[in-house]
Amino acid sequence: MKIKTTFLFVLIIIIVCSFFIFPNSSLPADEMVLKNYYCPKCGLHIEAVNQPSMGSCKEGGGHHWRCLGQVGDKNYQCSKCGLVIKSKDTPYGGVPCKNGGGHNWKRLS
Repeated sequence: MKIKTTFLFVLIIIIVCSFFIFPNSSLPADEMVLKNYYCPKCGLHIEAVNQPSMGSCKEGGGHHWRCLGQVGDKNYQCSKCGLVIKSKDTPYGGVPCKNGGGHNWKRLS
């Protein structure tokens, strides 16, 4: 019985230590991608791997972050609010624009 208990204890220690040694090994590759985030309340744009914290929005309360898609090398501008972002593909149009409705993205040359 003592051998089984010792073996179980050692196995648990190995598993716990592996989480500290290889913390990102279980994360999908797409979670490590830089993305465009936008707050439709105040119009603030941020590039980040993870959704930013709510923080303090200048329009009151916390930000309401929405993902516009992956950061890339193509420039797009919303014809409604004038926001310019660098995106891999056309940014998501369903994200609310601070000037109402969804963004209307146009690719800049």
